[in-house]
Amino acid sequence: MADLVKPGSVVTVSYRDTGLYPKAFTGVVEKMYPKFAAVRVLSGYRTTVHVTDYGLVRKAGRAE
Repeated sequence: MADLVKPGSVVTVSYRDTGLYPKAFTGVVEKMYPKFAAVRVLSGYRTTVHVTDYGLVRKAGRAE
């Protein structure tokens, strides 16, 4: 899983059954921090993914 969550990776995150919003998004990992990853979503805003949620991350493609 660590190879999916690294700067420049294009990922899809799905919170389908957790009650969080948005339910799913695709973006580029911008920066890694000790407890979370900053992800720039394709619509332009930035969100974070906590280390406990890394299991919800799937590879979506390659960064350009």
